Amino acid sequence: MSRIIEALQIYLTRKQDLDQPQGNQPFVTLTRLDGVNSHEVARAIIAHLDDLPDKGWNHGWELLDQQLCAWMIKTGHAPATLEEMVAEHYGEGKLRQMMYEMLVGKAEQHDLCRQVGDVVRFLLKSGRTVVVGSAAAIEAAAVKGPGVRIRLMASDAARVAHFSASEKITTEEARKLIHEQDANRTKLVREYYRRELDDQTLYDATILTDRFTPREIARIVTEMLRVRMDAHRRTVPLSATQMV
Repeated sequence: MSRIIEALQIYLTRKQDLDQPQGNQPFVTLTRLDGVNSHEVARAIIAHLDDLPDKGWNHGWELLDQQLCAWMIKTGHAPATLEEMVAEHYGEGKLRQMMYEMLVGKAEQHDLCRQVGDVVRFLLKSGRTVVVGSAAAIEAAAVKGPGVRIRLMASDAARVAHFSASEKITTEEARKLIHEQDANRTKLVREYYRRELDDQTLYDATILTDRFTPREIARIVTEMLRVRMDAHRRTVPLSATQMV
């Protein structure tokens, strides 16, 4: 069982038995619009970090998704592996639709947002995680540590094509759905966080996936992490960086 899955299972079932992480750990947040293949980018980042010589902070990273976090909160447990969860649900669009229905237009959406926010902050403080989600960068603002916050963008044409292929729907259906979900996500973040997803101060960089491959984005993000880690180690006492 992975480090983060084990910690999440304890967090979801018996939080009192878990030592709360203090932060000062590296993390990456990916905030994106529908139709941008953020999971492929996240996996490329993790693979690139693992391929590099061990610097004490770049190995053993894991991918988390806010939709998966919401699913785990609702069910009260974590899956055996996140890859298994993604393969089982994302491939057929079931989890996407379930979480869309759960988060939009429901009376309990703000309570669920609060719980997801708590889990996301726990993950970011635990470190060595790539967290994908619309509010990840906002939650990251409350977390100390050498994190990198990325906004992934793409042209409408690229987004529609990817969404249509992944969900096995027509181009027109894909265009209508991504614009509808973009609007609802923006509304939810505005109502709950009182922030705007287009606020560029939330991000360290905005990257167009039309212009860079996932591997190229991974190299860019890794270099940003290296710069952050170097600066962090110069400003944080040794005792706080020994675990990084």
